[in-house]
Amino acid sequence: RNLLLTNFHERPFRPNLGSNLSNILFEPADIITIICLKQSILEVLRKNEPRIDSISAEIIDDSDRNRYHVNLGFRVISPNLEVDITLFLSRLR
Repeated sequence: RNLLLTNFHERPFRPNLGSNLSNILFEPADIITIICLKQSILEVLRKNEPRIDSISAEIIDDSDRNRYHVNLGFRVISPNLEVDITLFLSRLR
């Protein structure tokens, strides 16, 4: 969750840690934006979190509330534990 909600250059001494999902949220709500969000989420998790495997992401457009419903699923390698996380990504002004 912290990796996804952190923008680049927000963490001191680690400017490349995080994702710029907030920039994608202001794009038009269509299938291309959903694909970009999904690719960005999967990329940041694969790149920065070596302790997880089998990452899956499902993104549902909730245009009426100006947000995206994100369901993440992954497997933690060490204790072999399946984890599901639900996030809401919304635009803030």
